[in-house]
Amino acid sequence: MPILASGTGLLILLYGIYTGRFHTKLTAYAVLLIAATGGIIAFATGEAAEATVKQIREIARNRIEEHEEFATITVVAVIVPGIAALIAIYST
Repeated sequence: MPILASGTGLLILLYGIYTGRFHTKLTAYAVLLIAATGGIIAFATGEAAEATVKQIREIARNRIEEHEEFATITVVAVIVPGIAALIAIYST
């Protein structure tokens, strides 16, 4: 969900830049902040979910590790635009 929200926020931001509308850009910043918050929450709850999933025998451990690595990359990918959005909000 945070990935989808970040993409949506980026599209809204591009539209806001294209039209020059302040409120559209502000909305994009809010969406990017929500996406970053969701990414942090998803990442933080991942450890508990991992412990639960490891108990299921049908799931290969290498898949869990791949998912964890992708989650780390993803959380950084949604936090960076979130921080940029926060800076943009305070600089306007």
